Amino acid sequence: MPAWAEWDWSHVSPNIRSWCAVIEVSRYPLDFIYRFSGEGRSRLLGNDYTGQSVLDIKPAVMSNKILQEYATVVERRAPLLVSTFGFGQSQNRAYNLLRLPFGHGEQVEHILSACSQEDTDLSAIKALFNSHNGGNTE
Repeated sequence: MPAWAEWDWSHVSPNIRSWCAVIEVSRYPLDFIYRFSGEGRSRLLGNDYTGQSVLDIKPAVMSNKILQEYATVVERRAPLLVSTFGFGQSQNRAYNLLRLPFGHGEQVEHILSACSQEDTDLSAIKALFNSHNGGNTE
């Protein structure tokens, strides 16, 4: 798994970056803190959650769903692709979310979450992740 310091935003288009979030993993108790939330993503959620816990997201059903997805990434130490319908302020659209782990050794320290309606956007993010991960998605 690549370290977060290895990630290079210069290879990510501003349009895709707008739909990304960077999440810091807090271990005890397990929590996920937003360190960056792109403009498009903040509009979708109806709030900029930078500096806040995933538990602060409303409604609680969405917060719980995201919490479980991030916990799965930490547990598996592997990327997670999730498709969801009715996300945030756009209840009539389907979205794909790619959750990518970053850390040292076996410990996930950050998660990059990329959101898009276009598979090509997520493919570009996944390819960049793979280039930092020695070509491995596991």
